[in-house]
Amino acid sequence: MKYTQLLVMASTLALSGASFAQSTEIIRSWDDGTTDGLNGTPSPGIPAVWNFGSGDIVANGIAYDGTSLYGIFQTDTQGRIVNLSTGTELLGLQTLGLNRSRGLAISYGNIYRLVDGGAIESLSGAPSPGISAVWNFGSGDIVANDIAYDGTNFYGLFQTDTRGRIVNLSTGTELPGLQALGLNRSSGLAIHTTAPVPEPSSAALLGLGGLALILRRRK
Repeated sequence: MKYTQLLVMASTLALSGASFAQSTEIIRSWDDGTTDGLNGTPSPGIPAVWNFGSGDIVANGIAYDGTSLYGIFQTDTQGRIVNLSTGTELLGLQTLGLNRSRGLAISYGNIYRLVDGGAIESLSGAPSPGISAVWNFGSGDIVANDIAYDGTNFYGLFQTDTRGRIVNLSTGTELPGLQALGLNRSSGLAIHTTAPVPEPSSAALLGLGGLALILRRRK
């Protein structure tokens, strides 16, 4: 019993310092509809372009939920959201009055769109975040080209005079290292952060802690 208690105590102390890795994927689209990955994210190889019967249209904004890439498009009469990975429209969203939409964010079942004035609205029943996708870089307010949401924070992609810049709208900070990645002509932004996954060493510690609990119960 004494050794089991020591094992439990050691496991608890070790797990208190365990690290859990998160993976963040960043995708952007260009004015011509091509898409690529930033910060090591593989390019999706899917253009943000769709034909609704009257010629190709480049998406106003893109979104990525970890599996599929989406685009929001302004047709003659309405905004429409397409799952670019499967080639299907999101049923039920075609008639939600998506005119004036200029950005899209999808994360963990939540869908948000950016309207021309910079407001962010929920399309999935979730509360609107109450965050404006407007930023001032020193020369007046700029409305974001597109928004992204990783389940925790909202981001905006802004075209300044010299470059595109990504701002964490929830914290009020720019994403370090992305200001200088040549984001000119970027029209869309998608950010997806996976749920925390234990590092290999942490996983081993979790197993050790589980073993200790089993041994204690058997005692």
